[in-house]
Amino acid sequence: MSSTIIICLIICVNFALSPSSSSSYTAAVYEHRVVLNPQPHLNLSRAAALRHMKTNLDVYEEQAQQAAAQGVQILVFPEDGIHGFNFSRASISSYLETIPDPQQETWNPCTEPRRYNDTEVLQRLSCMARRYSLYLVANMAGLQPCSAEIITFDTPFAGRFGVLTCFDLLFHEPTITLLERGVRQLVFPTAWMNYLPLLAAAQFQRAFSLGATGVTILAANIRNDELGMTGSGIFTPAATLGHHHARKGEPEEGRLLVARVPVLDPLWSGGAEEEVVAARESGGGGDLSSSPSVQDEKGVDGAITPPPSAPPPLLPVTSSSPTFNSSMLCDPFTFALLPAAAEGRLNVCQGPLCCHLEYRRSRPGGDGELYALGAFAGMHTVCALVRCRGPEASSCGQEVEEAETRMDFLLSGKFETPHVYPSLVVSGVKMEQPRRLERTTVGTVTMAHSNMTAGLVAASLYGRMYHLDKV
Repeated sequence: MSSTIIICLIICVNFALSPSSSSSYTAAVYEHRVVLNPQPHLNLSRAAALRHMKTNLDVYEEQAQQAAAQGVQILVFPEDGIHGFNFSRASISSYLETIPDPQQETWNPCTEPRRYNDTEVLQRLSCMARRYSLYLVANMAGLQPCSAEIITFDTPFAGRFGVLTCFDLLFHEPTITLLERGVRQLVFPTAWMNYLPLLAAAQFQRAFSLGATGVTILAANIRNDELGMTGSGIFTPAATLGHHHARKGEPEEGRLLVARVPVLDPLWSGGAEEEVVAARESGGGGDLSSSPSVQDEKGVDGAITPPPSAPPPLLPVTSSSPTFNSSMLCDPFTFALLPAAAEGRLNVCQGPLCCHLEYRRSRPGGDGELYALGAFAGMHTVCALVRCRGPEASSCGQEVEEAETRMDFLLSGKFETPHVYPSLVVSGVKMEQPRRLERTTVGTVTMAHSNMTAGLVAASLYGRMYHLDKV
């Protein structure tokens, strides 16, 4: 049996850039409407495979040119964006390139194109980065020795970045290991299918950046309506600097997001010393345990300003809503419906997890929108306030993208894991910044918010129990 396997490699290519003394850099992510091979299970010649990949690489070239015109220093493209997906092991063979180990040799594919055969895609990407003087992160199909590595790369403008792909953001390896090694800036090419109300792409990207303290995520997703793929963004601990989730009915096209991003590498020496120290202190242990309240603390990138004064305390109303079971993303949640009262309190428990909600409807939605508080304790632990899809309790936990009801709320739960990722999604799958996030020493995590800008779709605290994952 061959000692190699087919894998998708993340290729970071760059033109030599001068070291920067700035405390921020310009980043871009591109959500790409990939041109697919309509018959991916048929074997193609190398020439035919290259013609197919050229259609996507031409779009990459256009976006790299646009990004460079805006001063972008690092550009992230999505997973599978060059070759597509749904291949068999045999039919993808003509798309593969063997890529030399950059730890073993120095090679510039653009300036030395004849050193290796069948490296046309790598050469195109290398010349793209060279032509536009930027770091380019792209995912391509390669034939490589079987290995699992933690991948990082260094830049002269922002220090070190870690590399994720696919659904890595959900798992301990390589994500948590990168954080434990002090990496605070992540590039994330993905082909993520959205699963509302808890795991939409941009939703979890934002949740991770909030929950894993001091982390920037540059995430680029595929745009494919048939497969429910959309959701890209540039997220820092204190702000969503740009994100995109295509709404139903919007043209199926790409989207370039550009933002100025603060440097968070604690060992980077290009910025002012006090900013390096602040970044180091914000790095923490990769969870909410060392996170300050964003209600009255300024975030590490300075984008959070103190919110308006908190709403008055809720009246001591206790709900007697009965609980019921309903599936949410294939998990059997225990739910309780929010009563019709304008405000109240609610508790729902499942196993060792108890979720607490205090709420006040500030703007009721039309058609009697139904909401429920849910709890799930299993391989992950979740407290979630969700809008139900219809007027029946059985619809709670189903996918919803739009809502009209706005409410001030406080959602909390006591978690047995330090890895808890908070998210707040409003109508149109937009992300809002919670007014307050706190974690106590006994594991209670609290998220509070007020003055919503749109109707509430879902607010959740998503705890990952990595030690329970099956190998």
